[in-house]
Amino acid sequence: MAARKKKKNPKNPYLRFITLSYNRLIALIALLNLGLVLFDLSFVPWRTFYFQHAPRLTQFYDSFKGIEPHRDTEQYLETVDQLKANVAQFGLQAPQTASDLQTLGELSAQMIQQNPFQLANKTGTLEQIKNRMRDRVGNDSATQSFKIFWSEAYLLERGALGEINFFDTEIRPLMASNYFRSFGEDGNFTDNFWWIDRWFVLIFAIDIAGRTLLIYRRFNSLSILDAILWRWYDIFLVLPIWRWLRVIPVTIRLNESDLIELEPIRAQVSRGFVATIGNELTEAIVVQVISQLQNVVEEGDVIRNFFRKASQAYITVNDINEVEEISKRLVQITTCQVLPQVRPDLEAWMQHNVTKILQQSPLYQQLGNIPGANNFSQQLANQIASQLTIWLTEGPQSAYQAAAALPDDPKGAELFDQLMSSMGKQFGISIQEKQMFADLRMLMRDFLEEFKLNYVQSLAEADFDNLLEESQQIQKRKKRKK
Repeated sequence: MAARKKKKNPKNPYLRFITLSYNRLIALIALLNLGLVLFDLSFVPWRTFYFQHAPRLTQFYDSFKGIEPHRDTEQYLETVDQLKANVAQFGLQAPQTASDLQTLGELSAQMIQQNPFQLANKTGTLEQIKNRMRDRVGNDSATQSFKIFWSEAYLLERGALGEINFFDTEIRPLMASNYFRSFGEDGNFTDNFWWIDRWFVLIFAIDIAGRTLLIYRRFNSLSILDAILWRWYDIFLVLPIWRWLRVIPVTIRLNESDLIELEPIRAQVSRGFVATIGNELTEAIVVQVISQLQNVVEEGDVIRNFFRKASQAYITVNDINEVEEISKRLVQITTCQVLPQVRPDLEAWMQHNVTKILQQSPLYQQLGNIPGANNFSQQLANQIASQLTIWLTEGPQSAYQAAAALPDDPKGAELFDQLMSSMGKQFGISIQEKQMFADLRMLMRDFLEEFKLNYVQSLAEADFDNLLEESQQIQKRKKRKK
């Protein structure tokens, strides 16, 4: 795919103002739509709450959900209202009142048996009604409690007005919250929210089409599908299902239009996420890398190919024989730094070995029999050991320094380079010997295993808060440089 070319936006303040205003308008419309979506999703579960605190809103929105008063509970409440009117007009002992009390007793038994609250998933409401009636009457049976409550004798004894007032304040709101919800032809509950949502979807569809066209024209290498997927989250604004997912594009649009600031939240979330899984992730990555290195070392290709450069043609990327250069550095360190530092230990070791060798010589043993020659023999051994030590330590160093310090001696420099090259080649050849190669491979594998055991844990236990703080400081410095 060709490189993506982005056309420059005109730096016109009026155009930027219009663009920002448009983005904010669409973001606010999307926020309004999201609020309606959330209200629609909460309406059925929280209908009782809405019914108690916003009855007019509930009555208006019931039609969108196919909700209507339940015939059974509605008939029950109408009968209670009729009873109140007859008691006020004719008295509690009138024939009309007796008929109403009998009807309420029958409706109460029917309500308990058939449970008209089940369709609205409000069986718990019926249990509340039954419990309140049991407590009021003082009977363990809900059916008997309703029968007693709607009897002439009970109302005369307890006072009809007080008991009917109890029903209106404690029982009526629970019964009134019950409802019947119709079904559609698809077998699901009626839901006409799309009547409201369709106008928002139309606005969002036009906006998405315009943004897609703009992205397609701005980036020459993108296809129409790529331009659509550029802002894939906007698809949720036009989907008729899973409307709650619109919170994603709405949040992004509010942030892009500078109506809200999400950067601190994003930074805190990412900080907590990294701090939570950082230890495990770091340890897993380091262990995986080292394990892969162990496998490569076990196969032997790395060591073999590395030292093969000293003896075979090898493709390089910098025209430098790294093995020879490494060999030169090792020789330089050995002759100029290591040997002078270990000279006392080397001299003591040489004295011991020279003395041991001389003691086995017949001439040295005869000198030991001559009076006064013991000190001479020991001085001879020490002198030989000292000369050998000087030769081993200062000789290679002087030779290396002389070769490096005489640029006017091309022959010497050529011979020195030839020596270094031969040493590097011989070093590589020696390394590839079967036993040496096997030992080196085993040592490298064991070293990596020890590295995992000793150092990976310390890497995983690093202070990620400090690391994140350092990372944020780097980002701030980059922004200041821009």
